[in-house]
Amino acid sequence: MMKRILIIVICSFCSLNFQAQTNLILNPNFEQCSQCPDAVGQINRCINWHNAGDSTNQTLSSPDYFNTCSPNAGYRPPYGGYGYQETHSGNAYALVNTWLPLHPLVREFIQGTLSQALSIGQTYYVSFYANLPFGFSNSIVSVATNHLGALFTTFPFVNQHYATIINFAHIYTDSLVTDTLNWTLISGSFIADSAYNYITIGNFFDALHTDTLHLGSSPNDVSAYYIDDVCVSTDSLFATNWWLTTGMQNEQIYSHQISIYPNPSSGEINISSYNPMQEIKIYDPLGELVFSSEIKGDLQSKLSLQFLNAGLYYVRVKTANEYYSTLINLIY
Repeated sequence: MMKRILIIVICSFCSLNFQAQTNLILNPNFEQCSQCPDAVGQINRCINWHNAGDSTNQTLSSPDYFNTCSPNAGYRPPYGGYGYQETHSGNAYALVNTWLPLHPLVREFIQGTLSQALSIGQTYYVSFYANLPFGFSNSIVSVATNHLGALFTTFPFVNQHYATIINFAHIYTDSLVTDTLNWTLISGSFIADSAYNYITIGNFFDALHTDTLHLGSSPNDVSAYYIDDVCVSTDSLFATNWWLTTGMQNEQIYSHQISIYPNPSSGEINISSYNPMQEIKIYDPLGELVFSSEIKGDLQSKLSLQFLNAGLYYVRVKTANEYYSTLINLIY
């Protein structure tokens, strides 16, 4: 009887949490594209995202797009042209310049249309992940900046160089984003004062209000960040872990390809997959990574998770072709 009750609780949790929660960003992890990128400045090939750059001169404002489908190795993650970096999730990410010393009034922005207009008076939680590419000997990206953030508008935001310097964004980070190895979460909340239809991501602050940290040796090096997994939601918890739960929404599609049992579990779980597994990661409900293991092509794996406290966790399995996620309940 107790096991039956626990299963009912888990199912209720899934249906209430994941059916009701919505990410207002279309193509939030840049997966879908009209054409695979193969050169610089092709963010417009990413469905629903485009260059919010100078409408008359795209040369100085040309955000890049990287996807594993690219025929050009320089635009195929994890070799993202400027530094080695795995995607935060899925197969793609974007890149924007946030500071160019030779062109101090120029910024790069990517813009997307929301699935629906924001409701005036409603609190919205915004999040995305950023990484500073650094490490390639021929890369000119070696400067960390702060003030990377998101601006919401009721009309398309167009960068015409001087118009970029507005010293305002609805959410942004005051801290320098210096991590070149891991993805950094940029998040915040605001109350909508207009029925905003568009989100634009970049650095909206001038040189006086932008802090910089040079990691390289050249004074002419620039700052740029990979961007992945963008979310706008009315739910604060969902806004930071939606990229985990999205896999759960599609779990039935992949149910014939992967199996995780028993669930609930007393601390040990078995994972079986029809496709060779590459990696297993486990996250707590806040999206914090609590376990990670690389798997070298195995179809089965047994994990002992008794070091974790009782509760709900997300299990995420990576194969050569896909990611699979599900929710497990540890009981002791």
